[in-house]
Amino acid sequence: MKISQITAVAIAGFLSVSMATPLLAQEMLSGADAIAKRQELMKSNGATLKGAGAATGDAAIAAAQTLVDNFTHLGTLWPADSKDGNTKALPGIWNSDGTHNDGFLTAFSNALGAANVLLAAAQAGDTAAYGAGAKALGGTCGSCHETFKAR
Repeated sequence: MKISQITAVAIAGFLSVSMATPLLAQEMLSGADAIAKRQELMKSNGATLKGAGAATGDAAIAAAQTLVDNFTHLGTLWPADSKDGNTKALPGIWNSDGTHNDGFLTAFSNALGAANVLLAAAQAGDTAAYGAGAKALGGTCGSCHETFKAR
């Protein structure tokens, strides 16, 4: 990867981390509505990521942009009143006062950052970095699910 590409990837990662915390503080939907919307976006992420690794050109950009958009919207879908109901989200996402656990914030920021890195690689046309980015994002998703999702 060239220095300019590395710089672009680093900037994208920094911006995603700085954007994640304010997004998590917003509560646009609540309760069952938040649960349903986050499940919809997570299913979209899974389907998109499944096909993303083999995508090239405009398809790769579109897949990566979908993932970035979904993670951006997911940041608003973890209000404290969405702990219970039809969800596999573990209570460890939230602190006792309803705020988000630092580990969850970090995991979520890592996922959004990885999606932004994937998008930067797609936009640069760097197929090697894109493939590695898709694999890294999948690993980030898996690690968050291991910690914060009931099986």
